[in-house]
Amino acid sequence: MSNHTFRPFLDAFLTAWKCSSLMELEHFISKDYQARGVSIENLKVQHEQPL
Repeated sequence: MSNHTFRPFLDAFLTAWKCSSLMELEHFISKDYQARGVSIENLKVQHEQPL
């Protein structure tokens, strides 16, 4: 991707991010993306497991 195409993409993404616009951010999210829920219990379990 050249700078001529990347810079407008980045500017549009950052504008959507700064505005917290889900409608605008939707254009940058993959159609295959599947969100996962996060809970405090999940974070504690992951944190307490040894590395």
